[in-house]
Amino acid sequence: MNNPLPAQISADPEDSAGDADDGAGEPPSPCHIELTLMAPDTDPPVDGWIQPQLGRIAELAGADRGRLGLALVGDDQMSKLHEQYKGEPVTTDVLSFDLREDDQSALDGDVVVSVDVASRQAVPRGHDTRLEVLLYAVHGLLHLLGEDDADPRQAAAMHRRENELLVACGFDPLYGTID
Repeated sequence: MNNPLPAQISADPEDSAGDADDGAGEPPSPCHIELTLMAPDTDPPVDGWIQPQLGRIAELAGADRGRLGLALVGDDQMSKLHEQYKGEPVTTDVLSFDLREDDQSALDGDVVVSVDVASRQAVPRGHDTRLEVLLYAVHGLLHLLGEDDADPRQAAAMHRRENELLVACGFDPLYGTID
């Protein structure tokens, strides 16, 4: 599939800043994370924070090499992408695009996250928007690694895996049911 994103804005995980709760001091992941902001950043900011977090999670999930592009977009752009690639003209939380030639190659994919959806869902879940963005990025990563949530059983297993990976990196479980 063609890359739906414009030229990536690369961010080096070694240049990222954070405090102890953010996993600072961890060695950079061999999976290169590229962040593209196509919507305003969150408060607190995702940029500079999410790259090392997602890199560590990618490594724990089995993506020990490769590239993962992460684009943050608004509802309008997400709606256009969702219609173009899935035939549904409404916004969604996350889309994944596997760019590998085969599933044996190193990770090469893009994950597109709606910051607007993340902002709306973070409030009832009781955490910052950037944590919701991280949850969606992990969800997209798992899709790129072959996991699916097409039926309720698969969805439950995928959400358990998201939480396992987040907890392994020092976060609270982030996935929960929204009424």
